[in-house]
Amino acid sequence: MSKEISADGCGDPSVVEWKYTKLMMMTACGDGRRRVYESGDVGESWTEALGTHSRVWGNPKARMKRVASGLTAANIEDRDVMLVTLPVYSKPPKGREDNEQGIIRLWLTDNTHVVDIGPVS
Repeated sequence: MSKEISADGCGDPSVVEWKYTKLMMMTACGDGRRRVYESGDVGESWTEALGTHSRVWGNPKARMKRVASGLTAANIEDRDVMLVTLPVYSKPPKGREDNEQGIIRLWLTDNTHVVDIGPVS
């Protein structure tokens, strides 16, 4: 990340070009949440996108930042959207302490609204 922001225990970034004018970056952070940053200067400086998706998605605290995610941009029916994939971990079955197998879910966003499309794995 740039000199202008602290990584705050964040890592494993996914970066996507958004509407030809800026970059969007999603990171997994040590506080158990995903943070979203944006850059209008080709990544020289980053600002947390507090009014949009930052801290909307969470990580299980036990897995912290080593949980893979995906982020890509698309144009669907003349509308710019981002597709986000993240693993979701359910409660472990009875008799087990942990549920290591997460289900990959797909979300769609236009950078204003978030729609949970559903499981893709």
